[in-house]
Amino acid sequence: MQRPIKFRAKSVHGEWWYGSLNPSSEHRQVNLATFFANLYAKGAAFLPETLGEYTGRKDVDGMGIYEGDRFLGGITGAAGYYMEKLFVVEFFEGVFGGVDIEDEDNRTPLRNFSKIGVIGNIHENPLEPTEKGE
Repeated sequence: MQRPIKFRAKSVHGEWWYGSLNPSSEHRQVNLATFFANLYAKGAAFLPETLGEYTGRKDVDGMGIYEGDRFLGGITGAAGYYMEKLFVVEFFEGVFGGVDIEDEDNRTPLRNFSKIGVIGNIHENPLEPTEKGE
């Protein structure tokens, strides 16, 4: 089964808009070309840095996970231990995954997480330097 190809972006007025290659009336979701045309026609240009693609996954609360989301991710190791860390969703090496906030070299595909709980995104609540371990 293919995942839906969806995007979101924040307008300069602070509203989140969602677009899809498959039109739907759900949650302001329209054809992707119409998505951008609607933003400009309404004078609501979007902030390009906020554009993110849907990963095809939902978190523990059933919310769609997009690029740029921050999440608390749980991973169960081979020895049965369970660990939770803070990650940001990015696309790398052909898959969506989590990049460890404290160690950007630690990248884990989303499929490897046993639990994902989105707690915000990098556009609305960026991390303070002390939260990155600096």
